[in-house]
This record gives sequence, C-alpha cells and structure tokens, in this order.
Amino acid sequence: MNRRLEDLLYAPIGLIAGASRFIPELAEHGRIQVANARVMGQMATRLGSDKIAGQLGGAVDRANALLIRAGLFPPAADETTDDAAGGVVEAHADTVGSDEPDPIARSDAPAADELAIVDYDSLAASQVVPRLMALKPDELEAVRRYEFANRARKTILGRVAQLQN
Repeated sequence: MNRRLEDLLYAPIGLIAGASRFIPELAEHGRIQVANARVMGQMATRLGSDKIAGQLGGAVDRANALLIRAGLFPPAADETTDDAAGGVVEAHADTVGSDEPDPIARSDAPAADELAIVDYDSLAASQVVPRLMALKPDELEAVRRYEFANRARKTILGRVAQLQN
C-alpha cells in the first residue's frame, strides 16, 4: 500500500487509540495558550489606555486653554494666555471674598483620595476647574474644604463658590 494512503487509513485509528494519552496534554497546552493570551491582552489594554489618556490629556489641556482664552473659565494664577493682538497677558487669580470662612484645619478636611476628582493633588488649577461642574454638591463641598485646608488656590475656590451659589 502507498505510504500516504496508509497514513490516511491508520492515523485516525492511532488517534482514537491514543486519545486518552494525548487529550490531557492538548488541554493543558490550550490552558497555557489562553493564559498567555489573557496576559498579553491585559498588557495591551494597559499600554493602550495609558497612551489614550496621554493623548486625551493634551486635548483637554488645549480645550481648557481655549475656554480660558474665551473667558468661559477663569485662568489659573500661574498661567498666561495670548490676547487677540498676539501679546502675552498675565493671568490673574480669582479673588476669594473677605466674607469667606476661615481656612479649614487640615484635620477637618477630607483626604485627597476621598475626593471625587482622581489624582487631585497632581492636577493644576486649570485642570481641576473644568471638572468641578460634574460634581455633586457634597463632592463640591469636599473639594472646597480640602482646597481651603491645603493649597488654597483662589481659582479653584472661586469657581467652587460660583457653582455652589
């Protein structure tokens, strides 16, 4: 009989006869492949989300700059914007009125990780201000108390006061 014909005839018989020995090995190989694929997928997702966050962060910063330039958001105390004539105009901070309560003691303020804004301490005032509009009243109050007790940035405190009224 021809060798190829014998292979076609006897291979299925050999597979059936040896299945009890090969199937556990094949199943284990499949488990390993699935675990590897899962790890690779998680890694790709993490890397992709970091890249997207970086790209969105830049877009958010540019949008905030445009909103500040248009006068829709107050500029941070340490930022500058270009005026229509092309010159640079120093930004000024919002002033918190003298009728504001005394600054809150650090012990009475919430912790940074309790705030509704993720990574609050790492954000500039210009990044915090646009996020304030999405907060609930109790979350806004927590930001106000935390900001008063810590950095006391007038831009943020002024915007919180506007939103609370």
